[in-house]
Amino acid sequence: MDLQPPNYALYPQEEPLYRAVNILMQLAILICIFFMSSWRTILGPDVLIAFWLLAGALSSLTGNGLSASGTVTGEARLAIYAALSVYGCWFWFGGLDRLAVSPCLRD
Repeated sequence: MDLQPPNYALYPQEEPLYRAVNILMQLAILICIFFMSSWRTILGPDVLIAFWLLAGALSSLTGNGLSASGTVTGEARLAIYAALSVYGCWFWFGGLDRLAVSPCLRD
């Protein structure tokens, strides 16, 4: 009984559509975070919520998304995780002080 996931690099037409849709959603959220951070229109808690949305979909608990690294979505997933890691380092070590200030704290 073979419990290994199929090799989508050999059969890309059999790659599940939900993985591609998930990657597109994660990419859209990440791009919005980048732009809103550069425009200083996003608050720190908003970034944390977006991180939770992005990191909550980390290949599920089985890790099957990372095992498909020979596919387009597998490579895109690794690139998104790398970009999320770089942004996370920037956010915690300097970006949090540069983001927009909450209206509650302006007074």
